[in-house]
Amino acid sequence: MASTFGPEDLLDYIYALFHSSRYREQYADSLRSNFPRVLAPADRTHFSRWGVLGRELIDLHLLRASAAECLRGQSQQEDEIQQYRAGGYVALRKWLQPPHRSPANPRYAQIVTAIARTLEIMHEIDDIAS
Repeated sequence: MASTFGPEDLLDYIYALFHSSRYREQYADSLRSNFPRVLAPADRTHFSRWGVLGRELIDLHLLRASAAECLRGQSQQEDEIQQYRAGGYVALRKWLQPPHRSPANPRYAQIVTAIARTLEIMHEIDDIAS
């Protein structure tokens, strides 16, 4: 484990923190009207583990991860994937809004697998926090 960390490590940790459902529930009222709070990690191991998950989330959300990386164990229910919200929008429905896009588009499948893995990572983040 490294004894120092840089700005990208901090970004990775914060990105994971903001994807914690426990964090979102605890600070729901504050998140609606204020800037999000960045909480200090419990310890170095916590920071490191969340950082790894945060980096994976960033890669997923920028669609830099391959389908093989996303499909580790797509155990999510189809309904949970279809209802996944990003920025207040149902992500898949929003992506399909332009008439030229359809579920047959390869990018759509990539987004579905990214959402499935995102949901898995969010559960992992919450497991680490407990």
